[in-house]
Amino acid sequence: MAADLQKFLFKSKFLRKSEPLRTIALVLVLLGCSLVCVEGQEECNELCKHGKCVDEQCICDPGWKGPQCQWCEGRVRLMSNSSVITDGSGNYSTDTQCTWLIDSGQVNTSIRLHLDHFATECSWDHLYVFDGDSIYDPLLAVFSGMVVQDNYHVPHIPEVVARSGSALLYFYSDAAYNLTGFKISYRINGCPRTVEGEECSGHGVCLDGICTCNAGWGGPACSVRVCPEGCSGNGQCNPEEHRCQCHSGYTGADCSQVVEAGWWEVVGHDITSQLTHSNPASTLLERSSHTTVLIDDTVWVIGGYSFTERPFILKYDIYGDNWIAVYSTSIKKPVRRYGHTTVVYNGSIYMYGGMKADGNITRELWCLDTQTLKWSLVPSKRAARGGGRGGGGRSGNGRRSRQGRKERNRRNNRNGKNKDDEGNVNGREWGEEEEEQENEEGKGNKENEEEEEEKEGHQRKNRSGGCSHAPGPCAPIRCVGHASVVVQKGKKNIMLVIFGHSSVYGYLNTVQEYDLDERTWSTVETRGAIVKGVYGHTAVWDPATALVYVHGGLLSHDSTSQVIATLMTYEPVKQKWKLQSPAPVPRFLHSAVLVEGLMLVFGGNTHNDTAYSYGAKCYSADFLAYDIICNSWHTLRQPPNLYLDVARYGHTASLHDSKMYIIGGFNGKMLGSVLRYHPGECKQFTSSEECLNAFPGRKCVWIRILQLCESNKNNDKNAYDVCSNVTPALNFTELCSKQQSCLSCMSNTYGCTWCGSACTHNKCVEYKGVGSGDGCEEDSLRSHCKSLKTCQLCRAHQHCDWQEQMCVVARNRTTSSEHLEVSGDNIPSTPPIDQQDHHSSINGGTRNALHPHKPCEATCAERLTCSKCTESTCMWCFNQQRCVNNNSYLVSFPYGQCREWTTEAKKCMDLKQGDRRCALHKTCKECQADVACGWCDDGSGTGIGRCMEGGQRGPVNPVTGVLNRNTDNCSASNWFFTECPLCNCNGHSTCDNKSQCIQPCSNNTEGSHCQYCTHKFYGSPINGGLCRPCMCNEHGETCNRETGRCNCHTKGVTGDHCDRCDTQNNYVGEPLHGSCFYDLQIDYQFTFNLSKQEDRHIRQINFFNIPTKSDVDTDFDIYCSKATNIKISSKTTRSHESWIISNYTGTRIKQRFSASEYTFGSAENNTTFHVYVYNFTPPIEIVVSFSQHPKLDLVQFFSIFSLCFLILLTLAAILWKIKQKYDIYTRRQRLLVEMEAMASRPFRPILLELYPRGTAADSFDATVETTDTNTPTITPLKSTNNNNNCCIMETNGTMPNALTANSNKTNAKFYNNSANKFIQNSISPDSLSSDLLDSLGTLKIKKKVNPSPIALEPCCGSRAAVLSLLVQLPTGTELYTPVGHPGGLAIASTLVTLGNPRKSSSEPITLTKGDIYKNKTARGKQPYSNHSTDTCI
Repeated sequence: MAADLQKFLFKSKFLRKSEPLRTIALVLVLLGCSLVCVEGQEECNELCKHGKCVDEQCICDPGWKGPQCQWCEGRVRLMSNSSVITDGSGNYSTDTQCTWLIDSGQVNTSIRLHLDHFATECSWDHLYVFDGDSIYDPLLAVFSGMVVQDNYHVPHIPEVVARSGSALLYFYSDAAYNLTGFKISYRINGCPRTVEGEECSGHGVCLDGICTCNAGWGGPACSVRVCPEGCSGNGQCNPEEHRCQCHSGYTGADCSQVVEAGWWEVVGHDITSQLTHSNPASTLLERSSHTTVLIDDTVWVIGGYSFTERPFILKYDIYGDNWIAVYSTSIKKPVRRYGHTTVVYNGSIYMYGGMKADGNITRELWCLDTQTLKWSLVPSKRAARGGGRGGGGRSGNGRRSRQGRKERNRRNNRNGKNKDDEGNVNGREWGEEEEEQENEEGKGNKENEEEEEEKEGHQRKNRSGGCSHAPGPCAPIRCVGHASVVVQKGKKNIMLVIFGHSSVYGYLNTVQEYDLDERTWSTVETRGAIVKGVYGHTAVWDPATALVYVHGGLLSHDSTSQVIATLMTYEPVKQKWKLQSPAPVPRFLHSAVLVEGLMLVFGGNTHNDTAYSYGAKCYSADFLAYDIICNSWHTLRQPPNLYLDVARYGHTASLHDSKMYIIGGFNGKMLGSVLRYHPGECKQFTSSEECLNAFPGRKCVWIRILQLCESNKNNDKNAYDVCSNVTPALNFTELCSKQQSCLSCMSNTYGCTWCGSACTHNKCVEYKGVGSGDGCEEDSLRSHCKSLKTCQLCRAHQHCDWQEQMCVVARNRTTSSEHLEVSGDNIPSTPPIDQQDHHSSINGGTRNALHPHKPCEATCAERLTCSKCTESTCMWCFNQQRCVNNNSYLVSFPYGQCREWTTEAKKCMDLKQGDRRCALHKTCKECQADVACGWCDDGSGTGIGRCMEGGQRGPVNPVTGVLNRNTDNCSASNWFFTECPLCNCNGHSTCDNKSQCIQPCSNNTEGSHCQYCTHKFYGSPINGGLCRPCMCNEHGETCNRETGRCNCHTKGVTGDHCDRCDTQNNYVGEPLHGSCFYDLQIDYQFTFNLSKQEDRHIRQINFFNIPTKSDVDTDFDIYCSKATNIKISSKTTRSHESWIISNYTGTRIKQRFSASEYTFGSAENNTTFHVYVYNFTPPIEIVVSFSQHPKLDLVQFFSIFSLCFLILLTLAAILWKIKQKYDIYTRRQRLLVEMEAMASRPFRPILLELYPRGTAADSFDATVETTDTNTPTITPLKSTNNNNNCCIMETNGTMPNALTANSNKTNAKFYNNSANKFIQNSISPDSLSSDLLDSLGTLKIKKKVNPSPIALEPCCGSRAAVLSLLVQLPTGTELYTPVGHPGGLAIASTLVTLGNPRKSSSEPITLTKGDIYKNKTARGKQPYSNHSTDTCI
């Protein structure tokens, strides 16, 4: 700016003014510039939120990034007593990681964090809070979703207390969506609060982290009045006990809940007391995705996911109100898991499936004896496929059994598996898993697990997917997030396992049955609606209706997942699905219990994927009731302000004495609280409308006779009113349109009709609709296959196959209608095929041989490295070292277990066996970008170090989480966790002022931190790495300084080390012993344009040519666009290379090589020319050619030319003669055709008698005889001849002498009216008397005279025709025809049109005296024609 200012002053016109004016102008300009600079600097400083403005650019403080330093990044260490942590201004950045370490400097000091604002993408963007200085310390919370934003906040804003003296906060945002972020305030030794910025909520004093509340206030944060809300007017305040004493019929801390309407309470929690320590029982209970079962008056809690280790089994004595941790004495016992299910049978607890801590999904079935507290792994067998649907037992049909064995053998042979393997799979007794559990406590447990997994995976790859006798995957299936219930099926007690998620098959839509008495497994082939697999749903068994009600869950939706509100019923006896009314809001990981005809649903995660969500929250406190009898949903009152975290998901619900217990759950923190709901009473309602529309936690019915309201006891329905006339309205049109199959369209309560290819709520218009599921036979199998969304699950079904990324009916695996009918009551296994007859008929059907198909791709779970994982539609979790499908992220990590994931291969860092992830980071900055790692400097002051797992205090053992102080080369002074060493020269130099590396760097390195290899060297000098010289085999000097790939300077030489020729582009040679040459073919001109980016290193190009004509000289020509060095040499097979031009500098060379001096065209000793063009820099254009053109022989040329010319003339003459012959032939043929056409014209005989000339009209007759019955037989002929032997034209233009067939009477009448006067031929018109002329002039034709043709021949198209007439010729002065004129007749023809007639004039024509041809009256008028209106002459 100073230079510009001086330029302005010295070149300004003000320099010509006086000195005072120049001074004033200079001062004003300087002041203006200074003001502008100050304003610009202030504006820049304001834009830089967390940094400084330098040269109008923001230089961010540590821990911040962005053009305005508005986003968090990296690590920050906070040591103040209180501060605010935020992700930045506006929405946070995507794909970012931020870490804050709050260090109090004192051990066992409490750090309290309060969420002032929090809004992130639910279940994807998480904030982790650890009680310590590393991620290996206890995890306190994983916040996600919307907690506090603007006017919205959860009823109880969560606070987190770290008591170790340090707190580590880690925030991860994925690459998809970003929201407003968070603002968290903290205080060391702070007190709880509910108001931002005020400890103890402004109603007390904070002493050593504990609030001492003012009078009238209570609670840990002094936020609750002693008598909340003045006891709501439903009680009295007892100041001595600091609580409300509610009136009869009311309860709650504020007496706001009506007992008869149903009420909530927190078990063992009193908020109004001075509660300073958490309940130890609640600490033991903190878990999610656990299971609870009720045995007598005791609730058993089994397993579950928790941040820190908790007892695997807990017991809660309901009447004693105490929790007990239960420890099994078994040697064999299950490892920790979550997402499993438990049921009770005969006093024992059966636990099935679930996900282990290492992410593996199991199919183990364990049994806990509640008396001895011993676990046993239940050995299970798969039930034999019998005649019934999905049933156990063996078929009595021996022939079918034999066919089944043949079918299995054939399928095994197709998949490369022998009979022994099949027996091991189908008859397996799980000895492997028992052995696995026996060794679980020993050293070989992990090896046995891996061996068993590998064996099963090998078996799975060698079979098509399902059991040969089952309609789906072999039961039991490894699954998580399923639901289990015990039902009565005839005399059997069956445990149903419904849906779930499998790492192999994906979302399962299967139903598994386990016979608790026979201890056998089977997979059920269901009927009814086509269902899709879900995860995190609920299932309750209603003995009254004998149905299982399945609600909600997480459904696979293309590449992501979607929460659904579907409600389905399953009838175990008929094995049939039916769709019921959906819930108002979708949810998963919720709870459900059945209370007297109502299914009570509480909580859950209602947030769909961000792309489909409309503000739903992660943690729900919704309380819904489903009326089973009336098939309707109703929203009940949510739990009131219980001064505790109520919204949650991953909890469980148990029912005891009609009371519902909500146990555990997750809302960012693991909850150890227990909520209890007391249903109300129905007797309070006095009218039918109130009774049927009220849902006090139970189903109310109205007794019509007694006019009373009571709860549903499943009594006689004829005496009760059970359903209200007013029910929630549903959009049945939309519900029907969503059904994509005939079976789903017919198996619901929506009133749908299947119209061929669509489901509608209305009647079908053009199609006879299907009104019941019995008419969906053709659609059933196709729809079943279509609902299977993975290749493995598809091929596990015997009638389906995976083709083109979708499941379709396998045409070569289907049979007759008996086997295609999925909805029948008796579905046998797939009929076998005789191996000797691949096209045999079975039960009337035809089955083709199975064709080998492309094997399924490896599942995401089978991809064990990041690079393999990202090759497919999978995502790789770094800290878990697991690969999961894109649509199963929430299934695999429902509680934020994955701290960072990717789908991009470029971010992968594949670990080798025994390696740890931190060891892959080579620089301190990369190391600290990973929240799990810290940097250990070697103490040399050169920047060399290593990345290790650890925290602020030092390295940590990642397995045990214990601080590792015995690390060999890492003392406390060399450990860096939140900042890096000032001097970082990567071991190739030292620093002069602690930060600047002394130049030049050693070891062939360069750069401000010696981080690059110098010219002609390559390698990775980072962290002590070495640089090696480029190996280019004398065809290059430089190379890529990271990979070592040489920049070859000779065109055509390629390879990482310039060790081969580019043969694809016609370069040949031996670069290791010479060079590469381009083969110049003779008599061609080649142009080389070296101007591309890849040619920037080229300095030389070589050519060679071998002349082929022995007696012709060779001409050489080369042109370069810029001056360069050129050398030309020659070499024969028997001699060494000799230089023709050794050192030429210029742009062009033209030279001829004589055939007498060099040997050309010899197979033994031919001459080869080599051309070297070098010492140039691109861009350059080179044009080069070798040519051999012989001398021209004129005699030979003209001889050949003359001969060719004569041959050409001869050919032309011959062709002309041929053309003439052909023209004559075509004319003759045309004449023959015309003659044939004329000869084919119709003929008829005509008998004609002629009258002599001059005879009166009425004295002569002409008789016409014809064979045509349509023509008259007599025609009068009247004739008048003139001296010129021409017929006199009548006044209407007709020929009176023309012989017509229909004019006898007309002509006779015409002439009679003319006084029957005839004009002689010898009389001239001028000699006629005036009276005769007057009489002729008054002639008026009253009727047309129409001559009739003797023939009318239509032309093509019937628009025209040829008309033929007979005409009498003139006779001269004779009465008869002269001799030589036969008959005196002629045939006249004309072309006429057929179609619309023309309008004729009806005006008469008068004749006056004088020449009738010169009549003035008639002059200028055209006489009208009396021809037929259908013809035109």
